[in-house]
Amino acid sequence: MTTLAQFVALFIWMGFWAVQAGRSMPKKWTAWQDKANWLSSVPEFILALSIGLSAAIGWGDKFDLSWLAKGIIFVAGSAISYAGIQAATWAYLKWEGYGKPKETRQSTLRPLNDAIGKLLGYKLGDKGYSWIWAATKGFIITLPLGGTGMLFLPLGKELASRVWKLLPGDRWFHAEFTGDGIAYAVSVLTFLWATGVI
Repeated sequence: MTTLAQFVALFIWMGFWAVQAGRSMPKKWTAWQDKANWLSSVPEFILALSIGLSAAIGWGDKFDLSWLAKGIIFVAGSAISYAGIQAATWAYLKWEGYGKPKETRQSTLRPLNDAIGKLLGYKLGDKGYSWIWAATKGFIITLPLGGTGMLFLPLGKELASRVWKLLPGDRWFHAEFTGDGIAYAVSVLTFLWATGVI
C-alpha cells in the first residue's frame, strides 16, 4: 500500500470516528449511540485505541520490544490519548466561526493555555488563542506518538475552518472530519515513518 493510500485510509478512519464523537453526522448515522449511555464514549475510545496501537507498533518496531512492553505502550498510550481527546474544545469555537466562548468557563487546560496566550499576546476569543488550545490538546492526544499533533491539529483545524465555507454540509462535520481526520492521520503516518514501520 502506498503512503498516499495509507493516508487516505487513516484520514477516513480517524475523520469518521471524530465526527461520530462530535455527533456532527446526520442522526441516522449516530443514532446507535443513543441505545446506551456508554455508547457515546465508543468513538473517542476507538480514536484513542488507534493512537495507542500506532504507538505500540512504532515503538515496538523501533526498539524490538517484547509483546508485554508493546502491550504496556498500547494501554498507556491509549489512556494518554483518551485524556487528550476528553480535554475541552470549547475555547477554539471562535476559530471555527461559532461566536465568542464564555470567558468565565473553566477547564483543565485553561490555566496553561491562558499562560501561554499571555506570553504570546493572545486571550480567549482570539484566533491565536484557538491555535494555542488546539496545539496543547493535539500534543496530549498524540503524546504517545511524539506529540506531533501540537502542529498538525492547529493546521487541520485551520484548513477545516476554510473548507466548510467552500463545501456543502455542516461546519461541525468539516471541523471534525477534516480537522481531526487530517491531524490524527498525519501524526500517525509521521510517527510510523520516523520509527521505520513504513
